[in-house]
Amino acid sequence: MLSALLLTAPVAAEIYKTVDKDGNVVYTDVAPKTDGATVNVTPLNSYQPTHVPRNSVPSGTTSAGAALDARYYNVVQITEPTDNEAIRENAGNVVIAVTLSPALRGDHRLVLTLDDAPLEMEPEDNVFTLSNVDRGTHVATAEVIDADGAVVAESRPITFHVLRAAAGTPTPQPVKKPG
Repeated sequence: MLSALLLTAPVAAEIYKTVDKDGNVVYTDVAPKTDGATVNVTPLNSYQPTHVPRNSVPSGTTSAGAALDARYYNVVQITEPTDNEAIRENAGNVVIAVTLSPALRGDHRLVLTLDDAPLEMEPEDNVFTLSNVDRGTHVATAEVIDADGAVVAESRPITFHVLRAAAGTPTPQPVKKPG
């Protein structure tokens, strides 16, 4: 029983400093057979993280219940298109899919903001289908809006690029070789 008690007791590891025959300094936790000095090691730094709420209320929220609503959503993310994706679509059709977890509450609505302008359209199963989007670079954000009109959760903005053929683009002509 005494041996079991000794085996479970904490063991303080010692660090030793020795110099080998070539003059190299060696640090080890094995006690040297010959000359060696014990090194006092200061305790390692430790870090205890502070608790930060997973979702905080975005600035500008005015609803009294917004703080509770913001903690309701774990995920608000645009999953299609991906960030910085190029979409080659001559008609300008773009599908923007949003993932929410948990599902949208009955008194909340999902709004898509495109280039800082909220779109007046309802998604179908959290998918917005846009048509005739101008060619160029666009920024989209999905926002969850409560009954008072306050933003209670929002996605990270994503950037996408619509590539459309321009009307009146000249047709390339073959280069004629001299002679």
